[in-house]
Amino acid sequence: MSGKENPARADLGIIMAARSVKAKRYDDLKVMFYGPSEEYLAQLSGTALEHFNILMENKAVDSACVAIAKNSGGGGQEAGGDGR
Repeated sequence: MSGKENPARADLGIIMAARSVKAKRYDDLKVMFYGPSEEYLAQLSGTALEHFNILMENKAVDSACVAIAKNSGGGGQEAGGDGR
């Protein structure tokens, strides 16, 4: 699922992961984004963006593809992890 097909479902996944991180439900929760889902992340706003930032602050975003950032003008900054 990229988020483009079902934004509400993608947002819910981000929000649930962030809440799990904040509540320390898991020892080492990690979320990975690849391909079209990263394009969706670049357009996040509101509650979903706030929760995505919680994931970033808690180092729960394990990796994201640098190519998407480069191709969309983001400068190739990785979101976290190994940046593949």
